[in-house]
Amino acid sequence: MWRTRPLRTPWNSPIAGVSSGIGIRYGIDPTLVRVAFIAATIFGGAGVPLYLAAWLTFPRAGDEVSALESLAGKGRSSESSVKTIVLIVAFAIAFSAFAPFGIGLGGSGIISLGLMLIAVWLLHQRRPVPPAPPAPPTFATPSTNPSAGPPVQYQTMQIPDDEALTEKISAEQAPPSWDPLGAAPFAWDLPEPHTAPQKVVKPPRSPFTKVVLGLAIIAGALAAAAAYAGGDWFTAARVGAIVLTVIGGGLLIGALVNRGHGLILWAIPVIIFVTAASNVGQIKFDEPTGEQVWKVTSMDQLERDYNVQMGSGVLDLTDLVLTKNETVDIKLRFGDVKVLLPKNMDVKNDCKVEFGHAQCLPSGVNGGEDGANGPVLTLNIDGKFGEVKVDRE
Repeated sequence: MWRTRPLRTPWNSPIAGVSSGIGIRYGIDPTLVRVAFIAATIFGGAGVPLYLAAWLTFPRAGDEVSALESLAGKGRSSESSVKTIVLIVAFAIAFSAFAPFGIGLGGSGIISLGLMLIAVWLLHQRRPVPPAPPAPPTFATPSTNPSAGPPVQYQTMQIPDDEALTEKISAEQAPPSWDPLGAAPFAWDLPEPHTAPQKVVKPPRSPFTKVVLGLAIIAGALAAAAAYAGGDWFTAARVGAIVLTVIGGGLLIGALVNRGHGLILWAIPVIIFVTAASNVGQIKFDEPTGEQVWKVTSMDQLERDYNVQMGSGVLDLTDLVLTKNETVDIKLRFGDVKVLLPKNMDVKNDCKVEFGHAQCLPSGVNGGEDGANGPVLTLNIDGKFGEVKVDRE
């Protein structure tokens, strides 16, 4: 498997030719390989170090060995030693920062790494014998090597004037009828007459991509309608996953019929949305959105839970006299939350925002101006996207 590993073809690839080389070696569409690298990068982070490792260990088509082997002195490679060292450093940084121990916490990086390696092994079992190696494009360039031989010498000819040319043609014997060029032997070296270029008729564009996108939109709309109707299973992440499943199925079918390559451009933003929605959690459409203000003046008005789905929320406790220990949980999905406290209320807050900013009181019990000698209000604020602020009047 190592001896017949893919060859990189960077001349028909945007980066290093790893995906196109894998596609040629195992007879699959390179678009699917690029999708796999992108998915492994987003879900666990293993795609970046895997791509760099393949860049280092896959020989470029036309080279004797890979860049890493050439650095070890085992053969010739078109990659320079400086570039190879830079790639090794980039691989070390990517491996330590992303897969499988960085963003891939919880096993996602190890899972994506294992799935990629298993996929390559299965492709090798399906096609163990490699095809003919792809030939890199060649371009004719003048040689400056002195050992290449003397330069080509070109002879010049003089074209006689019209009068001398007429006398020469009259003196020569008429050409035989079967020789169409014999009528004008002096014009044999002239180019062919100019002919108008033929109009190239482009084949009609296939509606495959539009059909798949239409099916994906319909599937997403039906899932969103089910979520709005109260279906707890249809979270925002699952609605996006349904759309992504339809697009992924279109990519698989398109790889077999050579259609739908543009679907990858639509799959990338959907993957980003699913990743973000997975961190946000379920959004309940029956709860109020927009600006919400809770003015609490007595203990019986104080709720245990406050939720902000999308928008802003203000919990005003400046007129509340705390008579016993209480705990309040505040959850934020998208937007901002602000809690206003009186000067002398004893408060212990725990603020956490995954994507945003939190400006809260110091950790521990904060007693205000009269010290910490009374009932304590515990605030547990959990935010996803937005800003959280706890302040006194």
